[in-house]
Amino acid sequence: SPIYISKTRTSLEGGNLNIRGELPIRTVTLHSMNGSLITQYKGNHKTYDISAIEKGLYIVTIKFTNGKEESMKIQKKN
Repeated sequence: SPIYISKTRTSLEGGNLNIRGELPIRTVTLHSMNGSLITQYKGNHKTYDISAIEKGLYIVTIKFTNGKEESMKIQKKN
């Protein structure tokens, strides 16, 4: 079976989480490193406002409309 290689990229700029990729997004969730849900966003956007979230490490989970899911660690520095 073919190996799926993600082309999704995230970046933090100011108070925004930017997501660039090829697949339409269903939801984006942020969890603390201990697994607590911080916030969830719905809809296919490229930028999500996380300015109200405290600095620290988080797990971002992106669920796509085709059912695929990706998780990655981010660090919010300000």
